[in-house]
Amino acid sequence: MMGASCEDMSEYPAETFLDIPWWCENYALMSGDPNSRISVFYGSGRWHGDLSVWREIVAVNLPDGRTVFAKGFGRRGDDKGPGGAFAKLDVLEDGALFRLTYDGPMWQSTNAELLAHGFRDGATRRGRLDLSFRGVAPVWNMNGDSAAAADIAGALHVEQIGAVNGSFEFDGQTHALVDGYSIRDHSRGPRQPSAYLGSCWASGYCAGSRTGYHVYAMSLRDRDGVNMSNGVVVKGDRLYPAQVISVTVPDNLDGVQQLLRVVLRSELGDTTIVASERIANVVTGMIAPYDTVVGGRAGQPSAAIVDGLVRIEIDGEPGYGWSELGFAPEPLA
Repeated sequence: MMGASCEDMSEYPAETFLDIPWWCENYALMSGDPNSRISVFYGSGRWHGDLSVWREIVAVNLPDGRTVFAKGFGRRGDDKGPGGAFAKLDVLEDGALFRLTYDGPMWQSTNAELLAHGFRDGATRRGRLDLSFRGVAPVWNMNGDSAAAADIAGALHVEQIGAVNGSFEFDGQTHALVDGYSIRDHSRGPRQPSAYLGSCWASGYCAGSRTGYHVYAMSLRDRDGVNMSNGVVVKGDRLYPAQVISVTVPDNLDGVQQLLRVVLRSELGDTTIVASERIANVVTGMIAPYDTVVGGRAGQPSAAIVDGLVRIEIDGEPGYGWSELGFAPEPLA
């Protein structure tokens, strides 16, 4: 078929797929506003049972502590981007502009409840989300240095830091995001998480100096140390490949709520990133066959994952970033 294939890294959805076990394609757009103190989690990917079906999760952590969320499946994807039941992500300009919308029913809970028990059914209310993403830094194309970890993180994986503007409406209130922090990613490749133990996926940006970073690190079950670590330092319009000198990867369930610290070594020297505050968190999880779930416990072996907007310093300069820390207490099978 014509169009984007599984070998290129166009931001548009693939139209041809590799015939290999557990191959899938995934998109994520994570956003937060320190002024309104909300975080928005959006994840979508092709369902392993039928690659024409997109699964999706939208979750928003509100200033009053509630997390409202929705999960669904659908075939609303098109040549502009993924689309499941009620969410739609559109690529408006490859590598630069994106739009995320949602209009539909949403459940509500708290992070403590989601971390302890996962999703419990209940009454729903209408939620409406409309966000625009504009890239403020170059696109980073991450190539994993561990074949085993790449089977979990995606063999092909791109990320970009951006600014987000828009709003979220729920329960009679409108929450604005104005030039908030956002990180997006797009990956293709096999996702087989049975060996997953812990991970850190994080990024950040200081607008004044246009300095930022990306890091993706993972530990695997029955292996010592960190088994995948990829990093890059952003400076203006350039990316500087970096060695991950140290990184926070949880080794227990309590660790998913800690504040991260990262040291990256590039031709610029050592860059130290320290998170000082979690502003708003969203609790999700991961199960096998690969899927993202709402909450840290899914009634089966699952990883607990805490995502959210964080206040950071990069070599002492204040900024904002996104922190995702995960841990699986038992094998994902």
